[in-house]
Amino acid sequence: MKKLIKIEEQIINNDKVNSVTARDLWQALESKQEFTHWVKARLEQAYAVENEDYISFDKIIKRETGATKAREYALSLDLAKNIAMLERNEKGNQVRKYFIACEKELRKQIKAPTNMVEALELALEQAKQINALNEKIEQDKPKVAFAEAVTNSKHCISITELSRYLQNNGVNIGRNKLYDYLRDKGYLIKSGRDKNLPTQQYMKQGLFKVVESVVDYSTYQLVTKSTLVTGKGQQYFLNKFSAYE
Repeated sequence: MKKLIKIEEQIINNDKVNSVTARDLWQALESKQEFTHWVKARLEQAYAVENEDYISFDKIIKRETGATKAREYALSLDLAKNIAMLERNEKGNQVRKYFIACEKELRKQIKAPTNMVEALELALEQAKQINALNEKIEQDKPKVAFAEAVTNSKHCISITELSRYLQNNGVNIGRNKLYDYLRDKGYLIKSGRDKNLPTQQYMKQGLFKVVESVVDYSTYQLVTKSTLVTGKGQQYFLNKFSAYE
């Protein structure tokens, strides 16, 4: 299968997912629009939520005479497929089918053992991967810094999980509508670089926590922030929405 676009793992919403960069997707789709306008329009049309469906960061590009800064976006593969569909042309359809084929190929690579020998080999390989991962974690400790909220976020959940929690308790509200409500009522910041992060007022009330991670790469530094709802916040919103029922 001919490689159309680079797919790599990325941390989005505290989960490791397959992703592509928006700039690579834009190039693969051969869009005639200027990148900045194209990506903002497509993210809005796809109802994409930052730190849930994608992350954004500033990439420092080193040059012979200095460096320049460019805004980059890492998109989950599901979001990238949706954006490809929004192109409404043959190229968009081709890229979407490519993503689906890549996902099928990745699933094939996850092979279940059929006998004892294969099971033992799989267990040995998994043990090696765990050891390698532990070594990598130790090596990356100086590179990755988590905000204090991380240590206190055991019972915190994301906005998407809050939507499911409310639905499981009889409150009929989807993720996008919940985001709209939280922004309209001033719980979350409406726009700008800090869009969908909690406002200071409700942070102080203990309804939200922000988890921040900083990763240093060779040519740029990536900073991501995610909004989590505390146990107190979960009960607060359940009571608030239940009162409307």
